[in-house]
Amino acid sequence: MKSEREELRNIVDRADIAGDWKKLLSEAFQALGSRSDSLLEEIGRRVEREVANLRTGWNQEWNIVTVLADCGREVSGFYPIDRTGEADAEEDLLGEAQYIDMGGTYFLDCSYAEAEALCSAEYADTCPYSGSLEVQGEKLAFRYRLVHDLRCIEAERLLFDVADIYRISKPVVFSPYSRRAVKIQIPRQDSRAADVLRELPEDDLTPYCLPDNKLAGRLLAGKKLLWNLRLGELELPQYQPGGECSTSYASPYRDSITYGYEFKEQRNCDFVSPDADDIVSLIDAEKDGERELITLRAQKLLVNKCRFLRIIRAEDNIADYRRKVSGAVFFRNYADPLSVPAEMSSVWAKERLRTRGDIERVLGSLRMSELDLQGEFVAVEAAAKKGFQVCQRYARELSYGEASCSQREQALYKKWRSLPFCYIRFSGNAKFLSDYAEYVLFYLENRYPDFQWVGVL
Repeated sequence: MKSEREELRNIVDRADIAGDWKKLLSEAFQALGSRSDSLLEEIGRRVEREVANLRTGWNQEWNIVTVLADCGREVSGFYPIDRTGEADAEEDLLGEAQYIDMGGTYFLDCSYAEAEALCSAEYADTCPYSGSLEVQGEKLAFRYRLVHDLRCIEAERLLFDVADIYRISKPVVFSPYSRRAVKIQIPRQDSRAADVLRELPEDDLTPYCLPDNKLAGRLLAGKKLLWNLRLGELELPQYQPGGECSTSYASPYRDSITYGYEFKEQRNCDFVSPDADDIVSLIDAEKDGERELITLRAQKLLVNKCRFLRIIRAEDNIADYRRKVSGAVFFRNYADPLSVPAEMSSVWAKERLRTRGDIERVLGSLRMSELDLQGEFVAVEAAAKKGFQVCQRYARELSYGEASCSQREQALYKKWRSLPFCYIRFSGNAKFLSDYAEYVLFYLENRYPDFQWVGVL
């Protein structure tokens, strides 16, 4: 740019014009050149900042912890997983609810396979358990069943939306007890018993005759499921030219218009996502930690409030809680730092697995030493092999994220090429072994679709 300015100055000096005009033109070209230099420097800084933001991926901030704790205990830095919505009861063809939900918060404390055996299918017409009440000296018998409560799982959808928007390459969340949450349902014909049960304390399970139904020690009441997340909503920013607050804008993009929304003063641990109905319109999101700014760009105007998520640092809270209280169970979505070598810190950036060492490094980064859970590479085979005991996978409605995403990608790959089978052997804590296998396999299927991943015991 300096050479161009010198050339312009030389042209002006050689021009056959009055001295005053020469001076005026020289000063004008000098100002324009300085302005051009300033703009180019600003564009360069912005490009460097955006590239750095794209490379960040925000993996370091993405450390989600879930905990099952007693309702009467407060855990600093942890908040209840959203369970405020009421699940719809099953309806018959006439629209009348066939079962009565007893409300409350209940969990099964057993392995995933046992939990599946203890629960009835939502649309099945079965009530395998019997209970008994005494009302005004009269014994009142009733039937009941357990079905999966999906409200905690539905709350997880926000995490997968955010992880996708901000290019989080780490596993999103590990939450076995979301898959152990259950509802107690009583048939409509036993509504009298249901009315009486509603008047009892939530943690009074005596009428359900747990020992007789082989549910003693398995069905838990008086517990709550927490995570180190604070959730909320943010109003869509309004257009304020030159304002310092959050702003919105419209700008040309190819042959259409892009709508931008800036959320200022958002820390590294903060994430903003469009509402579930608006997310299909999102083009991209930029998170600038240096300027504490999040920008959402959409192809259509957003209509609803945006969702807000803040991750609370949990390590110190966990240590303090364990010193004071026993019995709480914590689950992290990342490996125990003591069990993973320092070179594992870059494993989340690996796009393809090309060697056995690559696979073993990823499995090592997913090891959970606290629960004695790990996956071990067995073999890569061109065709499926018999003789393995295959791990039980989650039912579709209990799966992490969008259950069909990895299946669609796998199907697309299989259509054009024959994928090798990669066998992983899982071992460790029997209660959570199936949960851990699902967690690892789901991650591998979505992150590395070049293989057909098979978990074995």
